[in-house]
Amino acid sequence: MIEDIELPKGWKLRPDTQFGVVITAPHGSVTIDITMRNFVLGERMVMAYGKYSRRGWRKRLFSDAILALAKAK
Repeated sequence: MIEDIELPKGWKLRPDTQFGVVITAPHGSVTIDITMRNFVLGERMVMAYGKYSRRGWRKRLFSDAILALAKAK
């Protein structure tokens, strides 16, 4: 699943950090916690359970996280 994620040029994905999956861009980062089904800007622990469920929730979670990081420029 993580292999299917398309990132903008210059962004990197680290799947095995202590907080979850971290996507790093030149201007910041976002942490995605699949267990909590949520994300947070920055590289830190995700504290709240997310709203993602049903079929395709992982793809929506990653898409929303990438969009939030892009808007945070």
